[in-house]
Amino acid sequence: ITFCAAAAAALIALPGSAAQATPAARAGDDDRRTGTVSVTPSTIAPGGQVELWVDVCGKGRQAKGNSDAFVSEAHFTPADDKGLYAEATIRSDAEPRSYDVWVTCKDGQGKATGTLTVIHHTRP
Repeated sequence: ITFCAAAAAALIALPGSAAQATPAARAGDDDRRTGTVSVTPSTIAPGGQVELWVDVCGKGRQAKGNSDAFVSEAHFTPADDKGLYAEATIRSDAEPRSYDVWVTCKDGQGKATGTLTVIHHTRP
């Protein structure tokens, strides 16, 4: 109860400008579609290959995907009623940790994000 009371007091004490620190949306941002990148498998070893799916760009469109874990940029192409598909290879020197994946639709009107985790297998 003490923690909740302290948290509530802290929120009330915030100045109005700090509570509204979120920037206003730019004109035209309302048209931008956002979504999630599906990464399979979501946990992988260096040198492995992942499949990427995204449906935010619509059918028949193209997109590009990036991650600090990828060897190179992933190029998405249309897939059967499932949106867009790409494959990406994980860098052989990728450190074991979580990596963000970013996808941008070719028309610039959509974007998606996801994550993947690189693990190193240890031998007993």
